[in-house]
Amino acid sequence: MFDQQKMTQAVFNLAQDYTATTMQVMRTSMEMYEKTLDTMVKQGAVAQEEGQKLLADWTTKSKLGQKNYWDMMNENLNKMGTFFNQGTHSTDKKRTSAG
Repeated sequence: MFDQQKMTQAVFNLAQDYTATTMQVMRTSMEMYEKTLDTMVKQGAVAQEEGQKLLADWTTKSKLGQKNYWDMMNENLNKMGTFFNQGTHSTDKKRTSAG
């Protein structure tokens, strides 16, 4: 027999895991990109002072955008958890333990 509650829980768990994995990949990619840019800038291969300021500004804005995205996804997953009577689950826990 089809158990709708189990199916709902499975779909919700899949959404949580997918979101946590996606955010971890984004975080790791951004960290690697920042390290590469930082190395190139320090070695003078990319930009002079003005270019370094632009890159620093871009990095700061990228981090803010990433944080806003993570916050929005956590908020929406918590709302879904409440809606499906599963309590609040946060990808922040998975992100923190994985990172």
